[in-house]
Amino acid sequence: MRKLKIATITAVASILLFSAMAFAEEPVQVWETDLVAAKAKADKDGKDLLVFFLAKNEFESDVLEKALLSKPNLQTELSKKYILFRFDIAKDKKDIPEAMQKIIIEEAFKIGLYGFPTMTIMDSKGRVYFICRKLEFVTQDQVAEFLEIVKRSEISKLKRDEQFAKADTVKGKDRVMELNNAFFFLQKFGNIFDGYGLFGYDNEIQEIIKILI
Repeated sequence: MRKLKIATITAVASILLFSAMAFAEEPVQVWETDLVAAKAKADKDGKDLLVFFLAKNEFESDVLEKALLSKPNLQTELSKKYILFRFDIAKDKKDIPEAMQKIIIEEAFKIGLYGFPTMTIMDSKGRVYFICRKLEFVTQDQVAEFLEIVKRSEISKLKRDEQFAKADTVKGKDRVMELNNAFFFLQKFGNIFDGYGLFGYDNEIQEIIKILI
């Protein structure tokens, strides 16, 4: 009887241990490589979209991959607020359908690609509010510092949304001024310059033009 109890306890313990290991090893979120699907998922879940453009065998991209993007704890933290998308121009290209490659390449420059690696963050509507092109922090294992940079991107979004809210309360040239202020904050806090990253703001831009003409 005692041997039966010990065997039963051992079996239950083994099952629990196996289940715990399987749960621990389960990835929190796979990096999306389909941009259309990633955008749809962001819109459905009400999450922002964090995008990385990488280049295989390019030094900074390779260091970024090793130091940050392959870290499970980083993916866990990021996936709380973002849908994660990545496109490696050399590594993933052969695995992505040609039609999807075309979509990604066409939209890459619209959403802030300016050399490799580039990180872009946009809201669930596809409006870019933060771009990071010079990723100096990738030279070391600095997950905490990277997360702080991502957190600071929220300032750009907050300032933009405050100005959009003000714009909704006025009309005519006053509305244009508030919309322009929103774009100013995107430049100041979101590192968006010279038209790069103003992807998704077509309605606001067209409205400004219509009012001023």
